[in-house]
Amino acid sequence: MTAFGVVRLVANVALLVFSLIVLGLSANLLSKKGQWISAVPGWFGFTLFVSIISLLVGGVVLVVNRLRNGAVTGMVAVELLWTGILGLFWLSAAGAQSTSLLISSLSSCSFSNYDYGLGDLGLSDSDLDSLGLGSYKNAMKGAESICHQFKAVQAFSWLNWLLLWGWMVSLLILSIVAYTRGNRSVFTAPAGDTDFFARDDTNKPAVYAQTQYPQTTYPPAQQFSPAYGQTPAAQPVAQV
Repeated sequence: MTAFGVVRLVANVALLVFSLIVLGLSANLLSKKGQWISAVPGWFGFTLFVSIISLLVGGVVLVVNRLRNGAVTGMVAVELLWTGILGLFWLSAAGAQSTSLLISSLSSCSFSNYDYGLGDLGLSDSDLDSLGLGSYKNAMKGAESICHQFKAVQAFSWLNWLLLWGWMVSLLILSIVAYTRGNRSVFTAPAGDTDFFARDDTNKPAVYAQTQYPQTTYPPAQQFSPAYGQTPAAQPVAQV
């Protein structure tokens, strides 16, 4: 596994953890409907949906890539696709939360200003119960808890968006670098095992070594002059 493969594995696990946190907080807030929350905003259901989809997609990709090397879920093109789509979903969810009146009204999650001076009296919990104000104090604590949970859902939604699109942009840049270095099949290669900085020489023209044959040298032909009084032998004449 390459260095990017290790970073990719950490990012995948972080995506699952963050999505699980958002799912747990969203489920808990949904259970408070009617008790602390009068109506569930539209973005709330979408955030819950995105967290479930992220757990399913991220979990399948993590398990399949670990069990089978070179699976289609680990291809660079497929990974660019699902990280981009999930990142867009998380961006929409986080943006809807940020523009929501419910979230924007909960700026500090501190409801101490609404105790009507009860905190300055130094009354204990038993004193508040005797005065019939114990439920009011518990209500303030519950409201603060709900506020912090809403803020946590918003924060982890932004984190998931940054994680996914940072992942996608990094993979895209590395793929372009590998493509310019001659790796024309980088988008179908496994993202976790590809060396994006290696040069691929498969597209260069092949150079074949020429076979050298040994040259045969022949001794120089010796010419004999006919002796005195002898005639040279007649050469046979080919008949046509």
